[in-house]
Amino acid sequence: MKRVFFCISLYVSVACFGVDITIPPGATAVWLANELKRADVIQNAYFFRLYMHQNRVTNRIHQGTFSIEKNTPYADIIDIVTGKKQQLIRVTIPEGFTLNEIATRLHATGVISDPEEFLDFIHNKNAQVISDQLATESIASHEGLFFADTYYFQKNMPFSQVYTSLTNPIIEQLVPEYTRYDAPPLSFYDTLILASIIEKEAGTPSEMPLISGVFHNRLRKNMPLGSCPTVGYALGEPRKKQLLYTDLTVESPYNTYKYAGLPPTPIAAPSKTAFLAALSPAETPYLYFVAKNDGSGTHFFSKTLTEHLTNQQNTLLTQTQ
Repeated sequence: MKRVFFCISLYVSVACFGVDITIPPGATAVWLANELKRADVIQNAYFFRLYMHQNRVTNRIHQGTFSIEKNTPYADIIDIVTGKKQQLIRVTIPEGFTLNEIATRLHATGVISDPEEFLDFIHNKNAQVISDQLATESIASHEGLFFADTYYFQKNMPFSQVYTSLTNPIIEQLVPEYTRYDAPPLSFYDTLILASIIEKEAGTPSEMPLISGVFHNRLRKNMPLGSCPTVGYALGEPRKKQLLYTDLTVESPYNTYKYAGLPPTPIAAPSKTAFLAALSPAETPYLYFVAKNDGSGTHFFSKTLTEHLTNQQNTLLTQTQ
């Protein structure tokens, strides 16, 4: 019998193309063999069941969606459906992504089956579960709670597992940094909110502490933050490059030109660098900054509104040249 199975394995060793096989919870060896046969992954369901029985794996079938090439050797199929050979999808969540953008990327890479259902799952989940682990703070939204990093997921993973993977780094990496400070300038959640704004404003990580210093100065003086990315978020256009003056009149708590203080939630996923900058701002006399728009990602900083307007004018002149 061993020789027969060995010959069968050799016979089906020529790969053709991948077929997605979705295995439900509690699937039996009979079900799997028939499904593989139906999808033309294998040629004989009976021989495959015998192979599974001989190798004592009939009760080790995993649920999930697996991509299996036609005519894959039986041994390799078993490794896949029992989890011995993990099929992982590499997904990078960039800094500055919103929840909607994260859901779209997870769907595009095959990690989740439906972005809208995933967002509904998130919105129906109590964010207080996260805050209980942070500092018993009231957290209004999951925006900003998905950490920007590179992850490895299985295809069509349960939403709960994806959620845990994306939120755990906040607790494991950012909370310890926050608790190291005896007297942090802001609460944890407010630090996260400010970090998300710094992330969207900064064109280079080296300027993040300085930008943070400007925002902390404005918060202390009860001045509006005047952050364009928060207005873009309010407009539902987080990637909008240039705002119109009419955009600055939008009625929203995220309009930091109109209302002083921080917006109610983060506006994107901040990096650890942005979080540390929000937690430990540079000491600076500046109250204003404007992008140089010269490709460097850096800014002109100024102490007074007059200086700021001059810098803005110089920037516009540079753009028109």
